Parts: sequence; structure tokens; C-alpha cells
Amino acid sequence: MNKYLAIGVATLIPVTTGCGAIIDKAAERATEEVLEEVIAGDSGASVEINADDGQMIITGEDGEVIEFNADEDEGTVQITDGDGETLFTTGEDIVEGWPSEFPIPSGLTVATSSKIADPDSGTTAYSIFFEGNGDFDQVLAEFESALDGREPSSDITQSSDGEKFTSRTYELGDELIVNILLTQEDDGVAGSYSIIGYKE
Repeated sequence: MNKYLAIGVATLIPVTTGCGAIIDKAAERATEEVLEEVIAGDSGASVEINADDGQMIITGEDGEVIEFNADEDEGTVQITDGDGETLFTTGEDIVEGWPSEFPIPSGLTVATSSKIADPDSGTTAYSIFFEGNGDFDQVLAEFESALDGREPSSDITQSSDGEKFTSRTYELGDELIVNILLTQEDDGVAGSYSIIGYKE
């Protein structure tokens, strides 16, 4: 079983439809059954879904386990394997373990962040989505201050009618990649910051 199948499907667990408790319950159960059949049919795994608890457990043909848990109140999602290792986590705050050598510029608000770990390679991919007030060039410079003056391997930058956009990718060696995506409209900035292939 591909352990990351769970990550791709996890986001499909439904939220309530707002059409009444009976309809909501029927929709949840129908979706649970469809997901169980789709996942099992694709991978040969057995699947157990409880949308009420925000939980999904997938057991592979060889007995490996992937467990998905969502907490609507906390706004978090977590996927773990049978050994309790966290494979994926996301939430409304900066995820635990975000590498301190890649600080987030002041004045930005993190809307959501995520962490995907690969126990086999020992690498982790982090990402945040953010928004805030501030000067586009200053925010970009703060992001790049952690990159020791390195030139981007890819740079897509556009500007027109007061709007700016840039997507810059940096290869820092040993398969470590940093991507900064930044946009500005009016007086606000928004975008994403990704660190891929990070090793503790």
C-alpha cells in the first residue's frame, strides 16, 4: 500500500452540509462507504471511516496501518503510521518542528501550515500559507535573508498596475529546496513558503 494514498484521500472526509441533521448524517455515511470502497479497491486495503470522530484507519494487505484524525474545533489534521510516526500534519498555526533557520517575516499571519514526513528517507517537507500587511520587496528580502545571498534556480516575477507576483525556487544542496511565492495587491501581501527535503 502507498502510505501517501491516505494523505490524498483524507481531505475528502465531509463536513456537514447545513441541510439538517438527518440529511447530514445520511450524506456522511454515504461518503464514508464510497471512500471505503474506492480506497480498498485501489490498494487492496481494508478501510474503516468514522466521520463523526473525524477518523479514518487504513490497514494494508501486509498489515501496515495508516490512521487519519481530524479535529474540526482545533482546525487540525494528522496522519500517523502504525508505529505512531507522524506522516502528515496541518493546522491553522505554524506546525511543530518548523526549522528555526527559516524564520517567518514579522507582520505576517499564518493562515495554515503543513508538514509531510518521509520516515524512509528521514526528510520532511514544510509549507505555510500566509497573508498580511507590508511592503512586497521588504517581505521578500526578509524571506531571502535566510538564504545567504544565494541566487534562485528559478525566478518568475511579474508586475503590472500596482500588483506584483514572484515565485522563486532555491536549491540549497543535498536535495533541500526552498520556494517563496509572494503576491501583492493594494496594501496587502499573501503567498506561501515551502521547505522541501529538510533533514533534522
